[in-house]
Amino acid sequence: MKWIIKQETNLFLFLEKTNGWSKTKVKSLLRYHAILIDHHLARHLEEPLKIGQVLEIKKKETDRDSRLHVLYEDDYLIAVDKPAGILSVRDDSKEETMYQIVSRYIKQKEHKKIFVLHRLDKETSGILMFAKDAKIKYKMQDHWNDYVTLRSYVAIVEDKIASKEGTIQTYLKENHHYHVYSTKNAKEGKLAITHYRKQKEEKGYTWLEITLETGRKNQIRVHMQELGTHIAGDKKYGARTNPFKRLGLHANKLIFVHPVTKRQITLESSLPKVLKKI
Repeated sequence: MKWIIKQETNLFLFLEKTNGWSKTKVKSLLRYHAILIDHHLARHLEEPLKIGQVLEIKKKETDRDSRLHVLYEDDYLIAVDKPAGILSVRDDSKEETMYQIVSRYIKQKEHKKIFVLHRLDKETSGILMFAKDAKIKYKMQDHWNDYVTLRSYVAIVEDKIASKEGTIQTYLKENHHYHVYSTKNAKEGKLAITHYRKQKEEKGYTWLEITLETGRKNQIRVHMQELGTHIAGDKKYGARTNPFKRLGLHANKLIFVHPVTKRQITLESSLPKVLKKI
C-alpha cells in the first residue's frame, strides 16, 4: 500500500483515519520495519507527515534474517546496519557475509543482484551500503567524494588524547601478511586522510568522532596507531585491552547525494549497547 500525503498530520492519525488501524496494529508494523516515509523507515507513532511525502506499507517479512536491519532502501540503493562479527564481503574463509544476507533479502522480493559500494572491517559495526544496479555502483564508486559528503565513525580508543581535534595524513601500504601500515612515500602507498575530534574521556578510554576524506583498508585503525593510541579491542594494531569483546569502532553516520534523485540523504546508526557499557 502506498499514499501521497495531501495534508500535514502524523503517522498514526493518518493510518487510523485512512484504514481504521489501532495503535497496536501500527506499533506492530513499526516493530517489523514495515512502514516507510520517503523510503526512510518510520520509527514512532507520532512521526510527522508532510504534504507531498510518500507513505508506504510493506508486506511483513516473517522470514527475514534477524541480523538484517535496513536503514534505507529504494529502487537503486539499500543501506543496512551491519553487526560486528560479520564480514562485509567474502574473503578466503567460508564465513557468511553481509553481502550474502542482503542479497538473499533482495532476491526474495525483487530478483535483483546487489553490488558492493564500500566495506567495513569484520569487527566494525554500522552503516553499510549496496547498489541494486551495476551502473549506479560504478557511478558512485568512480565519483565517491562527489556523492558521499560525510562518512563518520565513533572510535573508542585506549588512554587519553592530548589534542581536542586534528588531522592525520599519510600514505597507506599493505604488506604480504595483509598488514596495513603508513609510509611517507607517495609512490609506495595510497593517500589516506582522517580527521578526529574528542568527544569525552571515561575510565581510561577516549571517545572520538572520526570523519574520513578517503576510505582505505584499515585506515582508522592505522591512523589511531599513528596518533599514539589504539582502538579498544584492536589487537592487530597494538591494543592492550578488549573491554567490549569486539572492536571499539562504529560507522554511525553517512550523508550522500542520491545518484538518481539528486536529493541529500542522511543515514544514522545508533551506537550499539555493548559500546556504551563502560
